[in-house]
Amino acid sequence: MMASVASADMKSTVDEWADRFIPEETPKLQLPAYADDFDRARAEVAAGKYRAALSTLTKVSDGNPATLAILKAQCLAGLGEVDAAQNLLGGLTSPDAAILSGQISLDHADPAAAKIAADKVLEKSPDSIPANLLRAQALEAAGKFDEAIAAYNWFLEGQQSYLQKWRADPDQFENADDLSNIATGIHRWATLTMAYKTVPELNDTVLNMFLRAFDVIDREHIPSRIAAAEFALSRGDMKNAAKYLAPATQRGGRDPRVMRVTIQVAMASGNEGAVRQMIDSFRDNDPDSFDADFWETVLLARAQQWTQA
Repeated sequence: MMASVASADMKSTVDEWADRFIPEETPKLQLPAYADDFDRARAEVAAGKYRAALSTLTKVSDGNPATLAILKAQCLAGLGEVDAAQNLLGGLTSPDAAILSGQISLDHADPAAAKIAADKVLEKSPDSIPANLLRAQALEAAGKFDEAIAAYNWFLEGQQSYLQKWRADPDQFENADDLSNIATGIHRWATLTMAYKTVPELNDTVLNMFLRAFDVIDREHIPSRIAAAEFALSRGDMKNAAKYLAPATQRGGRDPRVMRVTIQVAMASGNEGAVRQMIDSFRDNDPDSFDADFWETVLLARAQQWTQA
């Protein structure tokens, strides 16, 4: 009897492991003939195919260990294995690892840890664009709005003065990640200070920064498309939000960042069926997904099922 119980428990454990880590049953990404396993793993991470990427990473034999560890940590975090991801990143010393660790902390409602990660990078690289943005976002998430405004103001003052540089010559911005982060920093500063009301042309300036990032510099750049879609959503522009997001959805539809905006567009459009599909997708990545629980509660509340919510 005990043997059969143990066998059943083992089968349950194996089934649970399979559900969590066997590669997704989605179409295989089409890559150029010259692409190797490392290229495929990076593409799978970008597309949110985290289980497939973990499998592919086991085939990479000659990659940079730190780079491979960061890719693996992205996969683990995307699958809800946050502690494992942070443990892996904790053994690395690169700024990229610290920024990713901070972003994971921020995504999982730990702004204090996110700020620590940002400060760690800024100690050695005070001009780091992603670290300055992460620090400001962490302060905002912690409700320290005056400090957050001061942190976001870094993007407009000093030697960087990105807003002035943009107005002088937009073509000098050639890095999609940097430009998207700069635009996000200016957008949050303008939102918190209500500068959009006093300087309305900032609306077009910020949007054009996002558009240059994905329409001129890198047409496959997902973060700037996500940011542009969120910007459009905040203006009630559902049509353009969906338009900006569509290529990101096609390329990285299982990326949690893409999914978070996709579900916002669906909710704003009143498409409850699409919202429920996204909730299922979140749980497919991570059975304990905070995002899935949050949006399910929102649906219940909208249906006025207050007791269940």
